[in-house]
Amino acid sequence: GDYILLLNPDTVTRNGAIDQLVAFAKANPKAGIWGGRTLFPDGTLNPASCWSRMTPWNQFCRATGLAALFPRSELLNGEAYGGWRRDTARKVDIVSGCFMLVDAELWNDLGGLDPSFFMYGEEADLCLRARALGAQPMVTPDAEIVHYGGASEAVRSDKMVRLLAAKMTLIHRHWNRRSQLLGIAMLIAWPLTRAIATSALATFCSRWVAQANAWREIWSRRAEWMHGYGATPAPPAATTKRSAA
Repeated sequence: GDYILLLNPDTVTRNGAIDQLVAFAKANPKAGIWGGRTLFPDGTLNPASCWSRMTPWNQFCRATGLAALFPRSELLNGEAYGGWRRDTARKVDIVSGCFMLVDAELWNDLGGLDPSFFMYGEEADLCLRARALGAQPMVTPDAEIVHYGGASEAVRSDKMVRLLAAKMTLIHRHWNRRSQLLGIAMLIAWPLTRAIATSALATFCSRWVAQANAWREIWSRRAEWMHGYGATPAPPAATTKRSAA
């Protein structure tokens, strides 16, 4: 076939979403990777259909809590594209693997997903490697799914440990050496500052106790995520830029 479709088992497609996504791909062939719009089961927006790549700035905003305090600001919550409702077609850095269409030739050039990543980060790695070959991932609101997210891993601390390991691996693999130390420091600071802040809040309000316990556990398990998923290299990929045709 011309395309590879990744679709999570905990999803429901709406209004011909796959056909809509294929049509969008044919209309925007240079993108190479295409995604849609995801909703929570209650019909509200699930913004996790796409992400911006990690940068020193957006990791600083996350570590200091600015992203959480100003979630609608694309400046301060840039990794999540701020308040953008995913209601327009747009170029993005990363398309979520829960609903992702990939040009088959590009997929083969990249060697597919890297098995070094366990559960999280594999689509980010794929998209960043694709962008290095000239792809320009895009999403469309016309292809819409419901995503029952979290069904594969319900325990928050386990999920965060894997997510942090994935992010650490992405920093080691895709950031230049000058930025890596700063990125690693910001990523380490994220669970630490959350553990401190939620523990302080829990002393005054019981509703913060569960979050405080979770973040303290995540921090106590830092040996599991601080070095990423290991030193397994990326799969071999073509080094020639893709044609603009």
